[in-house]
Amino acid sequence: MSKKKKDLSDLSVSERCKIAVKLDQFKPRDGMTFCNVFVHYISCAYGCSEFEGLLANHIYDILDQREDLFLELEPDQAQLAANNNQLVIAAWKNPAGHPGHVCIVVKGELYWSKAFKDDVPVCANVGTSNFYGRPISYAFRSNQKPRYWMHLGGLSGTRESEDGGD
Repeated sequence: MSKKKKDLSDLSVSERCKIAVKLDQFKPRDGMTFCNVFVHYISCAYGCSEFEGLLANHIYDILDQREDLFLELEPDQAQLAANNNQLVIAAWKNPAGHPGHVCIVVKGELYWSKAFKDDVPVCANVGTSNFYGRPISYAFRSNQKPRYWMHLGGLSGTRESEDGGD
């Protein structure tokens, strides 16, 4: 008896992230990490292809500059948006030009972060350690407080009405 495969197009952002953080292609190796590749992979599934070939600092720049595609959010808004199946990206740009970091906010509850002295959302992280569902303060150092953006393009990776309404 064969096991029926789940239609991946039906997965929420959080469900897709939970699977993807475990994939070999995102595991750190040879001193390299792949947060940028992970964010691009997840984003493409939901109609956002702006990050192909970009490193984390450049992804941050796109998020910060493209107000037509991304809305900046506060941490509590980021968690609420993720809980409503929106694509939310957390990003920190390294001011010294060294690698920054990006990850995806996923469904969950806000946690108090002693390091950030603020409530923080939970995330799916690919980096030196890959994980799902931990507070964002596990993905960024205390001096790397991220900013949050929601993609405004909707979610093409989930089944939505195609008639356009009206």
